[in-house]
Amino acid sequence: MVSASIPPSASEINPNRQRVLIVGCGGLGGIVAGSLIERDDPSLEVVPFTTNDAIAQAVQRNGFQLKGGDGDRVVRGPIATSLPDTTRPFDWVILATQ
Repeated sequence: MVSASIPPSASEINPNRQRVLIVGCGGLGGIVAGSLIERDDPSLEVVPFTTNDAIAQAVQRNGFQLKGGDGDRVVRGPIATSLPDTTRPFDWVILATQ
């Protein structure tokens, strides 16, 4: 089992950041997560989350694979298989599950 979590310190550095949780990082969720991470927007904390070990391992090994009109690219970023207890809730939750 892959064990990876997002450090809670990311939102503590800038408590004004909007926290975005992406639940499910397969095809659609992976595109959304990779696209948001690629923007590198300092006002967002993007937290991709999956319970699928194969997806988590693939993202850790190969990054988020984005293909399309802008060309093919790889976006490196975190992926969580567990969520830490946090005092700050998420501002946005995107459900991209089957």
